Amino acid sequence: EAALDGQVKMTKDIESLLPLCDYITVHVPGGDSTKKMINAERMAKCKRGVRLINCARGGIIDEVALAEAIKSGQVAGAAIDVYEPEPPSMDMELFKLGDKVVVTPHLGASTKEAQDVASVDVVNGLLTYLRGQGMVGAVNAGNLQVNLSAQEQPYVDLASRMGVIL
Repeated sequence: EAALDGQVKMTKDIESLLPLCDYITVHVPGGDSTKKMINAERMAKCKRGVRLINCARGGIIDEVALAEAIKSGQVAGAAIDVYEPEPPSMDMELFKLGDKVVVTPHLGASTKEAQDVASVDVVNGLLTYLRGQGMVGAVNAGNLQVNLSAQEQPYVDLASRMGVIL
C-alpha cells in the first residue's frame, strides 16, 4: 500500500538501488546465482558510509572486498553472522576491524548450553511420540497424530488454507 501511494520508490535492479541505500540487508538464498552478489564493484556504487548486514548465507557479500571497503571508509560498518567458509577462520580480516564490524556465530544455538537444551527437547519429543501421545510441535508430520500448542495451530491452519488455494 505504501508503495502504491508513492512513499516507496520501486527499482528494476540492484544497480539502481545501491546508490540510494544507507543500509543494505541481504535476504537471498545462497548459491551460484548470489555468490559475491555484493562485491567490490557494487560496494563502490553505494553511498559512502553505507552499512551492510548479512544474515542470509555466507559468500553473498565478498568478505575480502567488504574488509577493504570498510578500511577505505566506503562502507562504514557491517554486521555479519554468516561466513564463507563456515566456520570462519579466526584470522579473517573482518574480525580485525574493531567496532566497525559486528560478527556473531551463524547458529545462535551453537553454545554448549543451547545444544544441551536442544538435545533434551528432541529426546522429550521422541519419547512423547513413542509413548503414543502424538508429536509435539511438528507441522510437517504427514498423517501422524500431531499435538500442536494453541500458538502453533494457527500457522498450520494458515498453511493448509494456502495449500488449498494453490
